[in-house]
Amino acid sequence: MPEYAFPWPHPDWWNVPAAKLSEAGEGRDMLTLTWTNGDNTFDCQAYWQVPQGVGPFPAILLLHGGGGQAFPDWGQEWVDRGWAALTMDLRGKSLHGNPLPNGIPPDSEAHKFRIGDHHGYADWPYMATGMAMMAHSWMLSHPEVDADRTAWMGVSWGGYLGLLVSGFDQRFRVGASAYGAGGLMESSMWSSGFSKMNEAARSAWNAHYEPITRLASTQFPLLIRSGARDLAFHFKGLRDTALKIPQSHLAIVPDWKHGHVPARQDRTITQFIERLGAWPEIGLPRISPRQILLPYTGQLAGARAFLHYCSSDQPGPEADWHSVSVRIWDGHLISPTLPAVAKYGFWTVEESSGWISSRLATIPIS
Repeated sequence: MPEYAFPWPHPDWWNVPAAKLSEAGEGRDMLTLTWTNGDNTFDCQAYWQVPQGVGPFPAILLLHGGGGQAFPDWGQEWVDRGWAALTMDLRGKSLHGNPLPNGIPPDSEAHKFRIGDHHGYADWPYMATGMAMMAHSWMLSHPEVDADRTAWMGVSWGGYLGLLVSGFDQRFRVGASAYGAGGLMESSMWSSGFSKMNEAARSAWNAHYEPITRLASTQFPLLIRSGARDLAFHFKGLRDTALKIPQSHLAIVPDWKHGHVPARQDRTITQFIERLGAWPEIGLPRISPRQILLPYTGQLAGARAFLHYCSSDQPGPEADWHSVSVRIWDGHLISPTLPAVAKYGFWTVEESSGWISSRLATIPIS
């Protein structure tokens, strides 16, 4: 009978792991992290890049999505901003793309949507979480890192992973997920895949590997940047995730192309991290019969504001979102009320500087 009882998270993951640095060329190093637990040894590799000059520097942990890898140019982009960068490879492979003899499980659906009976060694969420936390432990021990200014950024499954880690590791100052969210069982492109698991395994997976079950304890600002019609992580899961985060910040538009390149080029994410979560916010709505008044703390000169809503019960990639322009006046958004057919809604301000800030609408609004 499966027990699904194993250390989660493992106490080792807060410790500095065994690590080996070697030159990888072009001004970067290859880091190999090793975790040994009893008779089991696991390796994970990453690029480590540090700006020139005198530190300590803020440092960022970069977590790729499905189909991705440790992109060294992604780390270089953050080095150019003055940050040290640790760009992880979460596929169970070397930085050259070859399987590691003691690598973590591959980031395949077969290893994502499973849970071990008595340990998580074959579960990608378990092992990727452990390696990410130990990578952070290693970064914090590094003399060139400012331990008070560490961040993570994840794309798609890397965003999911960063959120899962954030439920445990409160040593970060800030984190940002592009696309990735929780609510996978009921609001994602993989929802039907969970039907292959029996009821006990689904319940255990949800208790262990669903970020929403962990995020209420997060003590630092988290940004979720996505599109309401995202093909992978659907809007309801994004909304339910954000509602569980004490210091959640949202940047949502109806459509945003899913991929590593749009995420890496996004000014909202980079500014949120560089400013350590100092974020212009849309305040709580004040309701009147004909309009909704929402304060805004950012720069409204040249900004655009919108109310977006849809009537679908499960808004996915094909959902019909309606957008209405919102008037900006005297530090406030003056929005029309939502129609009675609306099931989901959100307001968004798009500043001329590239900032995007959103607030979810509680429906019915009260």
